[in-house]
Amino acid sequence: MDDLFFDRAKLRHMTNLEIEKKLKSLTQAERRITAEIVDLIREADRRRLPLERGYPSLFAWLIKEFGYSHSAAYRRIQAARLQKDIPQLRQMLEDGSVNLSTLSQVQTAIRNHEKISGPVTLAEKAEVIDRITDKSSAEAEAVLAEIFPTISPKESLRRNSNDNSTLTVMLDSETRGLLEKLKIKLAHVDPQASWGEVIKYALKKVTQPVAAAAVQSERSQAQIRREILARGCEFRDPLTKRVCGSKFRLEVDHVVPRAKGGSDTEDNLRCLCRNHNLLLAERHFGRRKMEKYWRRN
Repeated sequence: MDDLFFDRAKLRHMTNLEIEKKLKSLTQAERRITAEIVDLIREADRRRLPLERGYPSLFAWLIKEFGYSHSAAYRRIQAARLQKDIPQLRQMLEDGSVNLSTLSQVQTAIRNHEKISGPVTLAEKAEVIDRITDKSSAEAEAVLAEIFPTISPKESLRRNSNDNSTLTVMLDSETRGLLEKLKIKLAHVDPQASWGEVIKYALKKVTQPVAAAAVQSERSQAQIRREILARGCEFRDPLTKRVCGSKFRLEVDHVVPRAKGGSDTEDNLRCLCRNHNLLLAERHFGRRKMEKYWRRN
């Protein structure tokens, strides 16, 4: 690739044709490198490499270890996971007929659709790719809205000011029903309560500290569980000594699994995030047996 690089000091002296030729060479190389990066990300994901390194997810690994922005990491992950089902995307990325943005849109739309309507077949995925080939992001969005009319809007939490934010999220019927019941329950206190105030009330109830009077001298199993979960994920990479520390989707795990004779005593319990719990369970019980749990994850 030495011929791709040039002396920046000579940039002002390049002719228009030379600039166009050099830019074309670099963009072709960029697409090839992007395709290779997606290959590596897909393989790292398959090996659970980020988890082995003490990161809670592939997403966190790309951001903290390689300096990607949140959106750049997300696009590459979505492209890698879609390419696992449709291998020809590798060549399409390299020739420029698809790009990371449109592939990310496709994978997100497919996942949102599957949450509502069930699995999308490989043939259906291939058809979607065919329809968004050589399309811009805006054009791809229109195509996906036509193919998947039931997909949810993109979830987001956007700060409007120091005091207010806008939350966009898709609720299933059960969650909507629970919120409606809570709003009715609060009506005797504030008949005009907004949805934001209803959510705030629910969150305060969940997160408020346990009253001092409720603390007993002998700790209950529930108290022990709360204390363990308060530690955050305790997985440590033996190579880098990195501790995951994630506070997301935490679970109480048995160091020695109960299926292998492990006890429920406190010294056999630890806190792991969902992904590291699955990783260590895979070591105990094998990849084949745990694969179905990864798919549900």
